[in-house]
Amino acid sequence: MENCQQSSTAEIVTVDVQKAKDLIHSGYPYLEVRTEEEFKKGHVGAEKILNIPYMFFKPEGRMKNPKFVEEVSAAYNKDDHLVVGCQSGARSLKASTDLVNAGFKHVYNMDGGYAAWVENGFSVKKPSTEMPGEIVTVDVHKAKDLIHSGYPYLEVRTEEEFKKGHVDAEKIVNIPYMFFKPEGRMKNPKFVEEVLAACNKDDHLVVGCQSGARSLKASTDLVNAGFKHVYNMDGGYAAWVENGFPVKKPSAAL
Repeated sequence: MENCQQSSTAEIVTVDVQKAKDLIHSGYPYLEVRTEEEFKKGHVGAEKILNIPYMFFKPEGRMKNPKFVEEVSAAYNKDDHLVVGCQSGARSLKASTDLVNAGFKHVYNMDGGYAAWVENGFSVKKPSTEMPGEIVTVDVHKAKDLIHSGYPYLEVRTEEEFKKGHVDAEKIVNIPYMFFKPEGRMKNPKFVEEVLAACNKDDHLVVGCQSGARSLKASTDLVNAGFKHVYNMDGGYAAWVENGFPVKKPSAAL
């Protein structure tokens, strides 16, 4: 069976979803003519894709987009090869007809639309349903295991505290969450920005301070900023030292 057939509407080529996928993956732009609301729920996974609705769904019924051809003409040249798709193939056929009548020379209507694309198991893009990251508070033994397995250790005490002694970790970075000023404690206003410069949001981070209080606040800020894997070390450096785990201190050389 041919996978490409001439539609009764002149110069519109209707292609089955497999052929459409081949064209899209070869670099043809995909013109998605469903509504913005439909598009946001999920759409064809295409590198070159543009959503220009052919119709709007209003409380009083469907209304054709009066600027459809104008909007497509602003985005594409009439010599471009366009694959046009909707939900089932009905709107895209009408849209393709309007485009051909407006002078577009290479229009491919995707038969079956997005429904057929999904039915065939082809790649789609949908809004992320991933839940925000969660703070996991771990005891100092678990923290040590994570650090020694290669997880970076984010030390959020002050630079002065850090220099006096800190967790012995291969991957360690000191970014203070607070500064101790003569007038009192002041939160580091660039804390999240500085962590973002040093770590990725997908990194697994063990966060520690002196006792676990600052690190919990720091962990909360990181999760709220989009970090997905944050482990707050309960008890902090004090618990680490109390358990006799390895530390690094300034040299006491004479």
